[in-house]
Amino acid sequence: MDSQRFDSLPNMLAVIGSVIFLTCLPIFLYLVLLFAANDVGGPLNLIVIPCSNLFVAVLFTVIFSYPLSRLWDWLFVKVSQSRQRKIVFLILSVGLGGLGWVLVCGGFAIAMGVVLKIPWLLQILDTQVDAVMVGLIRVLFYGGVPILLGSTTYWLLFQASRKMVSNRHDGEELREDPKAG
Repeated sequence: MDSQRFDSLPNMLAVIGSVIFLTCLPIFLYLVLLFAANDVGGPLNLIVIPCSNLFVAVLFTVIFSYPLSRLWDWLFVKVSQSRQRKIVFLILSVGLGGLGWVLVCGGFAIAMGVVLKIPWLLQILDTQVDAVMVGLIRVLFYGGVPILLGSTTYWLLFQASRKMVSNRHDGEELREDPKAG
């Protein structure tokens, strides 16, 4: 029973942490854009953005990130016998996570550039400014961030929570054994 609770606790912490982070990040980005543009964009945005991101974050974390993280973890254990394969696996994982962050940060930078009316960006986008902004707003604020960053965030939080739980578990074992230490 205790071992099963020990195994599921990092997953529960990673799910809760991922949902909170993936819900709050788009809200923060929207508030930054709101203050830069000085335009709310409609009163429903303050309700729709948190709700849509919460919904997508919960679904994506439970349906996709949790099973993918378990698969990544299993592959990592299988691959860890060979040091070279382990490094390639880590580079692939970090590369995919970095790509998600680049897409989110790049999209936000373009959105800020359009809102702040940066001339060279408006020249590049020319007639597609409205279409680009609608697409960026949909991706950044209406559920795209949890999809782009969900697995990376979950796996990072899973690894950190597993380390915290194992350290706590090791500390409890030391306190129970009077001969240890």
